[in-house]
Amino acid sequence: MEAQPSCHAVLACAAAALFVLQAACTRPTAPNALAPHPSRLPQGVLFAHALGAIGPHTYTNSKDAFLENLARGARFFEVDLSFTADGDLVCYHPADICRKRLGLLQPISKTSTADFLRHRCDGLFQTMTFRTLAKMADAHPGVYLVTDTKTPLRPSLDTVVRIVRSIDPGLVHRIIPQFYQPSQWRDIATIEAKDGLFHTVIFTLYRTHLDDDGVVAVVRKRRVPVVTMSRRRFNPSLLHRLRALGADVMVHTVNGRDLIEGYLKQGVRGVYTDHIIDLGAPQPGSGASPDETGRHR
Repeated sequence: MEAQPSCHAVLACAAAALFVLQAACTRPTAPNALAPHPSRLPQGVLFAHALGAIGPHTYTNSKDAFLENLARGARFFEVDLSFTADGDLVCYHPADICRKRLGLLQPISKTSTADFLRHRCDGLFQTMTFRTLAKMADAHPGVYLVTDTKTPLRPSLDTVVRIVRSIDPGLVHRIIPQFYQPSQWRDIATIEAKDGLFHTVIFTLYRTHLDDDGVVAVVRKRRVPVVTMSRRRFNPSLLHRLRALGADVMVHTVNGRDLIEGYLKQGVRGVYTDHIIDLGAPQPGSGASPDETGRHR
């Protein structure tokens, strides 16, 4: 005769089965699209490109640029972000020309944070860490930060979120991350599932070679709320297809009243610009600046 299992053995098996079932139920489900983002960008929004220009000086990503363009009425600030040798996230574009303008002897990835902060862009404008920028944004509740990460996306955004949550947990809702490759939406979706929704999310096309059909497919399948493209990449057909899916379209980099208003009249949501202007009143000398090729950032 076979031995019957004891009552304790039966209970132990049942408890183990329940534990496995609970673990399976609580395991996060892999996202298949971005979360719905109810917040939208204002119509006619201007993003201050690289924190905006100071006179003829662009791409400074400096404290001075932020304060100057805040005073001009900017509320959406696009900023280039790079890691130093110390692993600190700083406001800096790693292009060779920017390194020369700053006077750095080595790439930012080999430069200490202290050394970076000792330098001034064009000998004039104060460099800063992302933490400094986030603190200034936190002090102005209407300000939003658009990230242009120049290092791998996931560690960059994880650092952004860690910093802003240490300052003010609500500040994460005023961050607008950009992603660059079709697969990177998942990094943002995973971060949002853990840390809360960003204000919105942007798929920017300057690092991808997708054709129009490919862009439309990503937006439809992954529920992308905003797409940014260069002036060279822009075409009305793609604009209308994306708008039909409910996505907003931004264009970079656009300087000059006539050019900005021309894109807005075609139906784009807004533009990235070096020079923040008041679109409600004519500005003297608002013609196209020399940097009107549509190159990015």
